[in-house]
Amino acid sequence: MSKILKRLFLILILFGSFIGTDMYVNYMNMKDPIYLSIKDLESDYNIDSIDAVVEDNYIIPGLNGVQIDVSKSFKKMKSKGVFQVSQLVFKEEKPHISATNYPKNIIIRGNPSKKGVSFVTMNESIANLLDSEVVPYAFLTTLNNYQDSYIYGTQINYEKIHFEELEDKLVKNKQNNNLCYYDDELYDICLSNGKRVFTKSIVMDKNYLLNYKKIQSGDIIFLGDSLSSNDLLFIIAEIRFRGLQILPLSLLLSEAR
Repeated sequence: MSKILKRLFLILILFGSFIGTDMYVNYMNMKDPIYLSIKDLESDYNIDSIDAVVEDNYIIPGLNGVQIDVSKSFKKMKSKGVFQVSQLVFKEEKPHISATNYPKNIIIRGNPSKKGVSFVTMNESIANLLDSEVVPYAFLTTLNNYQDSYIYGTQINYEKIHFEELEDKLVKNKQNNNLCYYDDELYDICLSNGKRVFTKSIVMDKNYLLNYKKIQSGDIIFLGDSLSSNDLLFIIAEIRFRGLQILPLSLLLSEAR
């Protein structure tokens, strides 16, 4: 019995010494000029996360926070023996209310802090014009209009009858993604395939040209068939004039910075 107690006593001493050593090392690190310099920058570089906005069955994604990873930054700089802002290591943190916690909610727009918008269309002429202007867009694809020549287009499975067949084709050609455009007939099958459902924020075609005045950051803009080339070029110019980017849809809807 005494031998067991002695062994336990030795284990406790060793365990305590390990803890004590770690605490001492951490304490000394916190006094290091490099460590202190990194800590001084936290208020300048750290950005708070933005919570998602939930409205009934709809959602506007949040935005991750960004923080200096003090431990990794210190380790990186300490190995070089010098403090350098360029060597800072950052980490992102999910918002408290995140779109990932509401997988069935329909995304109605991107976070306005993205300072951008995205285009969605199912018109091939519009897609070709966007390609020529080097503008990203999402293309609603069916088996009838599928092609692999969309240069800047992300193909979204919009096949209502043979969804799985088109999905297999997109997967085979490495064109599949986790986004799905809202439709009553597609909603359940999109969810069952692990896709995130979104819908348009605003429509732009010849009947709604004045809608360009309503465009704001975060909008998912549906480009209708009746939109002329000149009108589309005007809309692109107007968006850029306002200081907004035209982003790939996956980037607009992501909570990543």
